[in-house]
Amino acid sequence: MYILIVGRVVTTHLQILLNRRINGEWKVVEVREYRPQYYPLRRGQGFELFIANVATRLEIYVNDHLISLFGHGSPHPDKDYVCMAVSGDINIFAIDVE
Repeated sequence: MYILIVGRVVTTHLQILLNRRINGEWKVVEVREYRPQYYPLRRGQGFELFIANVATRLEIYVNDHLISLFGHGSPHPDKDYVCMAVSGDINIFAIDVE
């Protein structure tokens, strides 16, 4: 399974948070902070966020650059993933799930 999200960045915060929802509560698992020259998103520019659900983890890419190998927090990720949230100061134009 994969998810592709296409959008545009409105503002940048030089940070990407990876959260996990456990028993109804969101918990921050990973915080990625970037120097401006290395941040994968640019204000006013388009982006593609690609998330692949593979056997042991989620592989997360922004504009074809790997940003995280996010380990599954569930023994049954093929059944237990029931929602996903993408937030921030962005505009989303398209979402493709396959």
